[in-house]
Amino acid sequence: SESQILMTMIVQGLGITMFFLPIMQAIVVGFDDNDLADMSGIFNFFRSFGGSVGTAFIATIITRNQQVHYQELSSNISSLNQNFQGWMHNLPAPEITTIAIAKQQIIQQATLLSYLNSFYLVGVLSLLLTIVPFFLKEPPKDAPVVIAH
Repeated sequence: SESQILMTMIVQGLGITMFFLPIMQAIVVGFDDNDLADMSGIFNFFRSFGGSVGTAFIATIITRNQQVHYQELSSNISSLNQNFQGWMHNLPAPEITTIAIAKQQIIQQATLLSYLNSFYLVGVLSLLLTIVPFFLKEPPKDAPVVIAH
């Protein structure tokens, strides 16, 4: 529904804000005003590059998991499997059509399982990254506060 999509976008926006603002503030400390433009450009480059690498990594994980789950699930589809035989006989369609329906169901379930696995992986990695700010070097007491974006 629209409210669920709106809440998801709000949580995502808050999460991104709560992630990037402290990182940007930690990076900006100690730079001269003359170097802020270069620093900002480099930060944005690495942020975009990291997003691209992360997207490629997750796409690879999803594809690989989808293939693994497809193989695991399709091993249960056999004319010798009594559950599959019962399912086939309950469908009012020719055998070739029921096999195509079964294949489509396996593809959908394998895709769902692969997305669930990748969501779990990203969640665990995100939780592990929450400890990173505690290892950042504390800025010097006399460091100027830079207000920049």
